[in-house]
Amino acid sequence: MKGVTIIKHPLVQHNLTRLRDQRTGPQEFRRVLSEVAALMLYEATRSFQVQPASVQTPLARARGSKLQREVVLVPVLRAGLAMPASGSSGSSVRKPRSEQCFIIKVCRPT
Repeated sequence: MKGVTIIKHPLVQHNLTRLRDQRTGPQEFRRVLSEVAALMLYEATRSFQVQPASVQTPLARARGSKLQREVVLVPVLRAGLAMPASGSSGSSVRKPRSEQCFIIKVCRPT
């Protein structure tokens, strides 16, 4: 499918199976969701452009990189709402400063 990325990473596949398993309790589900969110964030940001940056470390100046653009996280579907939150608190992959936005559909009776 065009525009769809399928993540075939073994840890993602393993954790998706754990999320689908009815025996997975709520606490483990949240922890595993956090792991999946971190891995998805890693894959989703792979093509982000960076620019050179210089920082002062405790010992000397060092060269590094910073993102060229701001990052905005937009969860899709209700199940995605926990992912930016879980990715920011419990994951080993930290996202750069980012905003979380919501797309809200307003329905009016006809």
